[in-house]
Amino acid sequence: PHKALHEWQALLRALDADAEFRARLLSDFHIASAKATYVYYLKSHRATPYHVIDQAFRAFMKAGPDACLSEHMDVLEGITVDDLMAAFRAHLKPFLQPECVSTVIVCGTEALKTTLADCAPYMTTPVSRTLTELMAEGKWP
Repeated sequence: PHKALHEWQALLRALDADAEFRARLLSDFHIASAKATYVYYLKSHRATPYHVIDQAFRAFMKAGPDACLSEHMDVLEGITVDDLMAAFRAHLKPFLQPECVSTVIVCGTEALKTTLADCAPYMTTPVSRTLTELMAEGKWP
């Protein structure tokens, strides 16, 4: 688990501080690829008769007879690097502040001490608890 935590933190730090990394990650090609993936998901998910009827009904109830299912496409086309960075700052950058994050790592008791030591650099105050302790305190069903 500590390697995944390390990679996540490294990715967020690079996105925050490294303009070259940010430019590579948020290139026109990558943004277009992400949009294409979403469009494929959107179209394939809504390709069943049930979803077509459901989405049309919801759109009609929301916007009336002029409702259009292309709303998502218009919003999607308008997404820019600035929009993505605003979303990063609002939703992902807080993960760089250890005091704002709680991480739960589940592992066997024999690996508890080494896992805690491996993860300690990424946490402000690491705390280890065993399932037996949580059950004794009534904090586990």
